[in-house]
Amino acid sequence: MMRGERRIFVTLLAVIAIASSAMADERTDYLLKLLKTSDNYKVRVQAAATLGKLRKKEAVPALSKALSDKQELVVISAAAALSRIGDPAAIPALKKTYKKNKGQAVRSQIRASLRVLKAIESGDREETQRGGKALYLIRVDAMGNSSGVFMGEAEKVLKDIVSKRMGEDSRVVVQKKKTNAKKIKKMIAAQNLRGYIISGAVIRLERVGSEMVAKIALNVFTNPGYSLLMMPTAEGRVPISKEGTKQAQIRAIRVVSESLMNAIFNALENLEES
Repeated sequence: MMRGERRIFVTLLAVIAIASSAMADERTDYLLKLLKTSDNYKVRVQAAATLGKLRKKEAVPALSKALSDKQELVVISAAAALSRIGDPAAIPALKKTYKKNKGQAVRSQIRASLRVLKAIESGDREETQRGGKALYLIRVDAMGNSSGVFMGEAEKVLKDIVSKRMGEDSRVVVQKKKTNAKKIKKMIAAQNLRGYIISGAVIRLERVGSEMVAKIALNVFTNPGYSLLMMPTAEGRVPISKEGTKQAQIRAIRVVSESLMNAIFNALENLEES
């Protein structure tokens, strides 16, 4: 049984931003402009995340300022980007935000970013490398849909979103097919990983006034062994715009599932530290 293993039942709401593929260096100025001036918080989230992927130190002042953004998603994305860029000059801004911002997801990301930047500052090579090293072997398993709507599609959307999120996370090695327990144990030992399986279901998907409400559960099991570790659930809503009902359903599933995945990583981190 893995260290610290126990069943955890959590209901958490947190969101993590996912960057698009890295853009060319010459777009840095354009991304900085978007981060500073865009009225659309989603654009600011994307700009911050992509600046992190580009690893341009000239983006540190703008990203540090973005830590004061009113949208938590932007703050989380900026903090993660500062960690990826790896300039300890951002430490004071991160500490200041940590003191002022009480959001659980924000504080969790800032703690992670500070660990990496402080390690860089102190020359702690092992901790610095751990900040960008794969930590988890994860297999995305079957998803269900008990909402009674969008049948046959909502579960596929959920699985695609979770699979893509795991594939884009540098902490995760994705197990793409079922493998026997012996091979899984060897892989985990060889790469010093912790193994998990994620499954889940869309529980609610309903229009309420001008908003689409989604409730989703994601279950985390040990890998191998398939022992239940946690059952986080979350509910959220998004406005229904001109795109129509189906697209609003997909957006609601995406928003809530990404919240849950960030909550899962936070819980796994805390579990290992306890």
